[in-house]
Amino acid sequence: SQKQLAQELGISYSGLKSRVQRARVDLRQLFESCCSLELDAQGQIMDYDDDKTCC
Repeated sequence: SQKQLAQELGISYSGLKSRVQRARVDLRQLFESCCSLELDAQGQIMDYDDDKTCC
């Protein structure tokens, strides 16, 4: 769990949650820069087109 991981890393649970959220944003930006994404109403990826060379 995230609480266990925070303890193993020696950081606070809220600090770990912040790191996870930043990583999710970074990962989404990486995908968006490389692929054409089709998102649903909640912003979840439904489909993609790897028309660029970095996908």
